[in-house]
Amino acid sequence: MPIFVGQPQLLEAFREGEQWAFERVYRAYVRMVDRYLQALVRAGQAPELGQPSVIADSLQEVFVRALSPGARSAYDGTRPYGPYLRRIAKNLFIDQLRAHGRALEEPFDVLPDTCESTPPESGQLADPRVSAVLSAYLSSLPPPLHSVYEQRFVLGNSQEHSCAALGITRRRLRTDEERLMSGLRRALLDKGIMRGDLVVGVSFTRAMATDVLR
Repeated sequence: MPIFVGQPQLLEAFREGEQWAFERVYRAYVRMVDRYLQALVRAGQAPELGQPSVIADSLQEVFVRALSPGARSAYDGTRPYGPYLRRIAKNLFIDQLRAHGRALEEPFDVLPDTCESTPPESGQLADPRVSAVLSAYLSSLPPPLHSVYEQRFVLGNSQEHSCAALGITRRRLRTDEERLMSGLRRALLDKGIMRGDLVVGVSFTRAMATDVLR
């Protein structure tokens, strides 16, 4: 079911550009968009666009486009929102391929698709143990790493914008992002919430870590 159905206050806040509404939408669809971007990379045979840092930037760009004033006002609140985000992801992927001097070798209608996602608030990520571990983990971060967390996972800025704001190189930013991801994984392991690659019953992926940190 589309996230806005039966939620007039959420739809109004979304159209008005309120941050809490953006966060609800982001959390509801971030893992779906992440999976779809990776599916596009596989279908387009474009491994250079499948690097974790590139996927992370693409993920943020999809939501930047979707949450722009024009896009928000054009959405009627009744159509499924997942397919709308996937169209944005497809257009972004086309732009990226063209920037690399390439084009898709197969039509988009054969690319994989998925249904509307279930917001994490109603799933395993709502486990209060995860929230407690995350809170303690963030409070223990040194200031430089916490600044990276704020730029990338709170403000949702691109790597380019984050590097400019922090005065660091993209290589340093990517290293710090990986430190944040691995640190969260260790914190979950230490508390017994995560075993192997499973956390609260589901596979622990970069998309999940991004969602939790967000």
